[in-house]
Amino acid sequence: MKRLFKTLVFTFICITSLFVCLNVSADTIKTVEVGESSYYQGDLVETNSLEGNLLHNKYIGYSYSKLTGFSAAGSGGGGDNVSGQYYPQSVNVLEIPKDTPAKVVNWTYQVNYGWSLATVEQIAKNFEQHNPGWKVIAAINADFFDINSTKALPLTTSGVFESNGHVYKTASSSSTAVGFTNNGTTNTLIGNKPIEVTDYYTLRLFDKDNKLVAEYKVDNVNPESVQTGLTLYYSYPVFELDEEGKKTGNRISVSSVLPKDALICNFPANCIPMDETGFFGKGSLELSTEELTLNKERFGIYTTDETIKQAVLNASYVTIQRDIIGAYSEADNIVGCGVPLVLDGQGVVYNNKERHPRTMIGVKEDGTLLFVTVDGRQPADEMYGMTYDEQGALMEYYGAFEAYNLDGGGSTTMLIRDGNEFRVLNSPSDSGGARRDSNAILVVIPDVSLKVSKVNDKSVELELPNLPSNISYKDYTATIDGKSYPITKNTTIDGLNSNTEYTINYSYTVIYDGNERQVTGVPIKIKTGNIIPDVSNFTYIIEEGKLYINYEISDPDNVISFIVLYIGSKSYDIKKDTKQLVVKVPDNFKPENVSIVMAYELNSSTNATVTKTVDNLKEFVEESVDEGGCTSGAYFISTILLLSLCGTILIKRK
Repeated sequence: MKRLFKTLVFTFICITSLFVCLNVSADTIKTVEVGESSYYQGDLVETNSLEGNLLHNKYIGYSYSKLTGFSAAGSGGGGDNVSGQYYPQSVNVLEIPKDTPAKVVNWTYQVNYGWSLATVEQIAKNFEQHNPGWKVIAAINADFFDINSTKALPLTTSGVFESNGHVYKTASSSSTAVGFTNNGTTNTLIGNKPIEVTDYYTLRLFDKDNKLVAEYKVDNVNPESVQTGLTLYYSYPVFELDEEGKKTGNRISVSSVLPKDALICNFPANCIPMDETGFFGKGSLELSTEELTLNKERFGIYTTDETIKQAVLNASYVTIQRDIIGAYSEADNIVGCGVPLVLDGQGVVYNNKERHPRTMIGVKEDGTLLFVTVDGRQPADEMYGMTYDEQGALMEYYGAFEAYNLDGGGSTTMLIRDGNEFRVLNSPSDSGGARRDSNAILVVIPDVSLKVSKVNDKSVELELPNLPSNISYKDYTATIDGKSYPITKNTTIDGLNSNTEYTINYSYTVIYDGNERQVTGVPIKIKTGNIIPDVSNFTYIIEEGKLYINYEISDPDNVISFIVLYIGSKSYDIKKDTKQLVVKVPDNFKPENVSIVMAYELNSSTNATVTKTVDNLKEFVEESVDEGGCTSGAYFISTILLLSLCGTILIKRK
């Protein structure tokens, strides 16, 4: 009876403890609610630490909407949304600290005229092609765009577009946009402000090092007759109208006639005419001695000021644009966006009833940027997508003080650099894979990363990439096995142990755009190889028409695959333990034509099978001492005998 009582008491305690634990667990789950929606984080799936102190985490998240009357997975189906039921989500969160040496860039796939659609990965690679010295470490898709080519200049972004200070497209004050300052302060993102643009164009002149050398205000744009002052000429596309003023669907160009003795850009890097008040041009100009009717892929300027004209001709290239001023003037990259999701730390309520894959951007109060994607339209894989309110709850959950919706659906993409390639982290919903978009937001960093060019048995050879003139570094240091080494363009570190794994940590100060940023590089793992075999005591003797070649080969790790000894063009397979090759003296024998070739398995980080040629060896010397064939050995024996005879004679005399 006593034993039964103890058992019941023990069982009661266990059950009570279990209920307490369950209640504690339920109470400690952090949830964020916005309107009729909620979000909380589940399991961590993956984490990645990236260059520039970026951190990526992938989670299984859960969200619900209490609203009904829409599909749980949007156009992906999933049945009717059940009010208050949590649906699983695949969530990628990328955090970019304010003090990162990286910068955020708005980029489109570069074409001379207009826009071209490309995947986020293609856009990232295109950036690197046009910006040597920089590399992309992460990226997301960006603005909504003219996917059906309904605009006069098709495929353009919906909102404002500024890339590294170049304003390709302005937008009305009603447009929404986010700007990136890349200034290292807490003011990393600017949003929810009216767009203001100058009512005039500015001509800027740059030298070969991309330094601004002069700028001039443009006085006139496409006048019907020649005007005084600085004038810009370009042609722009419009839709043809029929007699009733309706669009025919045909695109035509509004003509622009450049006067003679003007300056023309025949092969622009960019010539993007949006309309009669929107243009961006970049390229070098040359003198035109005749009047020209411009097509849509050329632009020009006219001035009677010979000082300006000569300055333009001497410049490496020029840009012409209307500048963004006002609230966004501190931003050097601006991208159009959708609705705000979080303002002043609170999720914005919309009560919308559409779930889609989503791409979001936000900022914490400390200046940390948040790039976030949520997959959707794939309920079979537990990817349902989100409504605006669910997005707001998610962004508030991860600490966003301010957040905005970007283009989503099939465009939703997040990728990171993985070695020399890119890896897409999310699951794009289009059946064909990643969608081609008009632009992407890239996180880029000066490519001053340390490269391993060669690893031997006891040394590693390091190198730094070639950099453009506007990027430099200082205080570059690498640490191996607790010892630090200064790094220059090419550095060899000796004294390592063979067949050993090492981690190379490195840091430096990178200097660009007038800023100095501290960088801690991604550690590099290497493995030194086996001890490299060597040849020593390489000598020869000629005696009675025969060539005696003696050699000693050191191979402590037994890595040699084969050894071939060459006398001129004739080869002989030799063994390392034989230590001698005897052949007939070849015709026209010359010691400098003798070499040994060894193949061996180094098995370091950069080497597998290695071929080593040993020729013109200083230690390959003739041991014979006369032309009659008396060998050094014979000479040695004769000398010993002679000395012995002399010694015998002296002893006898005594």
